[in-house]
Amino acid sequence: MLKLIEALARLIGWLVTLALLAFIGWLGWNIYQGVFTTAHLQARLKELETTNEELQRENRDLKREIERLRVANRLLKVDTRVAILDVVEKVQSPQTGAVRTTFVFREVDEAGRPIGPERKFTIDGDILYIDAWVAKFQDEFVELGDPVRGSTIYLFRRLFGEDQKPSEGFVLDEEGSLPLAYRRDGEISEFEKEIWERFWFLANNPEEAARKGLRAVHGEAVYMKLEEGKRYRIQLRASDGLSIVPEGEILLPGRRTT
Repeated sequence: MLKLIEALARLIGWLVTLALLAFIGWLGWNIYQGVFTTAHLQARLKELETTNEELQRENRDLKREIERLRVANRLLKVDTRVAILDVVEKVQSPQTGAVRTTFVFREVDEAGRPIGPERKFTIDGDILYIDAWVAKFQDEFVELGDPVRGSTIYLFRRLFGEDQKPSEGFVLDEEGSLPLAYRRDGEISEFEKEIWERFWFLANNPEEAARKGLRAVHGEAVYMKLEEGKRYRIQLRASDGLSIVPEGEILLPGRRTT
């Protein structure tokens, strides 16, 4: 009987030991699984955080590019008013039929304020030619809004009518002088000075012009058939050249508005 009891005690001890080992094993496995899962989740979370940072950086870059393109698009299309022309009289000779047209010309700033004295001219004919020197910069500078090279720059040379020789026209800016539009602040950059002083050299040496960011350097003449009592706007586009656009009616002496 004693032996039986001893055997049962040993059996129970083994069973308790096995149960304890099984519990320890189960507990260890669960701890291992927990540690592994936590590490896996932490690694995955870090990957997601890195991906999120990259996406945010790409989003910021895209927003900056969109804004750059928006500004570039606006700059490329903006028209800057550079002069106003009021036609005050158009007279035709009863003997010869020849027409003479008188107008007032004044250069203005971006807000339309005069930047120099108004000048009165009379041309032969009623088609006016405006001759200018124009320097156009490479598109990348215009798109970036470069403070110096972000817009076409110009120098008014002379005005003349269709029935006049260009050499007989009215001089606006002397060759080699600084344009009135760029003298109003009292200073002009050395870069711009060089363009006007070496204008024809740069025009005839495109490689040298390109080194200065210029894509085109040349003379340009725009013209318009003038009507008495009308105002015309001479404007400049950042990516292009000069144009003349009718702006409306003016009140002439001796006439009343309706």
